Amino acid sequence: MVLVFSTASIPEGLLVKGLLESEDIPVTIKGESEGPYRMGPAYLWVPKDLETRARRVIEDARSG
Repeated sequence: MVLVFSTASIPEGLLVKGLLESEDIPVTIKGESEGPYRMGPAYLWVPKDLETRARRVIEDARSG
């Protein structure tokens, strides 16, 4: 697994996770706390063989 995205915002992390999953890229998210008020950083990890594709999807989304 390779770290491809990190953020201090749980909602942003969940959005990026959903974006990657919509492209059939499996994602593991770490760092978020459980409970009704999710807090803390979010780190998104993908399989190493999908790293380049995941980074491209994230970059394309950022560039609009």
